[in-house]
Amino acid sequence: MSKANSSTSPTRQNSFKVTLSIRRDGDPCPVYMKQDGQRFKLPRTLKLFVDTSYRVDLSFKPPQVL
Repeated sequence: MSKANSSTSPTRQNSFKVTLSIRRDGDPCPVYMKQDGQRFKLPRTLKLFVDTSYRVDLSFKPPQVL
């Protein structure tokens, strides 16, 4: 009888941090949030411009294979 290969056996859970960044395309300034009072379920919403391209970046620390 042989032992199970450790690469196929369950491993400990890894923890990592995910960062989401939203910026107007070609503009280094970040997108801002604003207070909305009681119009929506959450008290803050993102302030975005119409007819504008945005860049969304996700980063993982430590790096993860997706």
